[in-house]
Amino acid sequence: GLVGSHGAEYDDGLAALLGRGGLLTPAQERRRTALLDGLRTLVDGTPGARLETKPAGGAVHVRGMDPAAGAALLERVHAEWAGDGVDAVAGKDVLDLAVVETTKGSAVEALRSALHADAVLFAGDDVTDETAFRVLGDGDVGIKVGDGDTAARFRVAAPQEMAGVLERLAALRCGS
Repeated sequence: GLVGSHGAEYDDGLAALLGRGGLLTPAQERRRTALLDGLRTLVDGTPGARLETKPAGGAVHVRGMDPAAGAALLERVHAEWAGDGVDAVAGKDVLDLAVVETTKGSAVEALRSALHADAVLFAGDDVTDETAFRVLGDGDVGIKVGDGDTAARFRVAAPQEMAGVLERLAALRCGS
């Protein structure tokens, strides 16, 4: 199964397994439309900023902008839109906003329960992944990709090293 938008979206099979219907209520759809209209206005007036639309909201990206200007834009977006039915999650040079509460940790917990998983492997490279690392238990494996503070028990330096970890796990599973 697939989970997207920081735990706000589930593919049809998982949505059915979790007992979820449509993603948004009519009120949330109206809030999402207002949110995206407001974010478009802010981003269109800021060279280098980019708006990514998502099923439950949007994300304002500032990677590549002057760091001070990018930080100022994200602060303004947060001040104007976070709260009042909009959940905000800060990442690396991005602020994700959704009209539903979303965390990767809540998605991991929902998947563990629905799939009756006795162990979870979660790897990630962003600060938004920390909510997932914090819900992992003793039998689970959390792997931080890259630098920065983390609640993960393990770390690799780069995505290429994570690929090596997954290859090794696959080989162990196949008995190689």
